[in-house]
Amino acid sequence: MLRASIGVLSILISVAFSCVTEIPREEDSPPSRAVTPITESGNSTFKSGMVDSQVMERESQKDIEKKESENDSELSKNISQNGKDIYLEVKGPENDATVQSDGVIVHGMVSLDASLKIANKAVDLDAAGRFSILVDLKPGFNEIEINASRGDNSRRSTLRVTSAVLPPQPFFLMVTQPEDQSVVSQSPIMLAGRTSAGSVLSVNGVSVPVDSLGIYSIQITLDAGPNIIDVLATSGDGDVLSAVIAVIYRP
Repeated sequence: MLRASIGVLSILISVAFSCVTEIPREEDSPPSRAVTPITESGNSTFKSGMVDSQVMERESQKDIEKKESENDSELSKNISQNGKDIYLEVKGPENDATVQSDGVIVHGMVSLDASLKIANKAVDLDAAGRFSILVDLKPGFNEIEINASRGDNSRRSTLRVTSAVLPPQPFFLMVTQPEDQSVVSQSPIMLAGRTSAGSVLSVNGVSVPVDSLGIYSIQITLDAGPNIIDVLATSGDGDVLSAVIAVIYRP
């Protein structure tokens, strides 16, 4: 009876091992492990988690900006109410800055109950005491005066800013060829010169194009003997310059 039971048990163990299938693998490679695929539901959950994270980051950034604004407002109020001195902070531009423009935006923060003037212009404040204003610059070195006042108290600051913009050039007209009172033996001849960029030019009543540098040229047909060439330039402001060139043509 015992031998029969052992025989039956051996048969059951053999059948159980025969049902196990090993995943084929290359020689010397580690055993493969089953990977559970991500279902559509799992993928949706992952995407939803990413969106929730992005929304939370945006809301967090808004909270930070709101908190900074509240802090600025509170700081300005505290200085206005509790301090005798006027609070004034210029945040831009930096002092001794060099800019490639003909103007800068001066901005910063001042006590709420102070009156502010920048470059002799009254400047409005927002609810937190912040200010900003565009100040025109002349070419080269500029000093911008900032004056905050409250009753008999005042506080001043001076910004030094250099504008690297070239100064405007005066309106001009030049004829580089031919020379006045010259004698030539061929016709036509080249008439060329330069004027202020953006000017309107005509030669003997005929419009002549001017390039971005103000350079112009045109072929002129001469009559035998003396010739008078009238060159007329008009600036964008309506100013007019003229030149008269005399040329003698001896064929």
